[in-house]
Amino acid sequence: MKILRYALFILTFFRPQYFSVLPPLFENIAEIKAILDDQRLGQMLESGESIEEIKHVENGYVLKTNRHRLFVKIRFKHSEKPGPAEFDLEFKTPHLLQE
Repeated sequence: MKILRYALFILTFFRPQYFSVLPPLFENIAEIKAILDDQRLGQMLESGESIEEIKHVENGYVLKTNRHRLFVKIRFKHSEKPGPAEFDLEFKTPHLLQE
């Protein structure tokens, strides 16, 4: 009887959506890789710029180059299926760094 109660507890409170994300390190890696692989990054920044810093902030990442600061917002999609979290990227307007 205790096993049945335990099983019902697990099935009730730990549905598949709770197991749908990767551990934080691997989730961050997937997000950063998606940003770096996105063609919009190359369109928004000049080819002569070099990325000096990528910093995780609330709702996304700040990329700092030798000339600009760019915020990329992460918009997570709701998913009922297990696996890595699905998300969209929203690139904001780059801001020129003061020299």
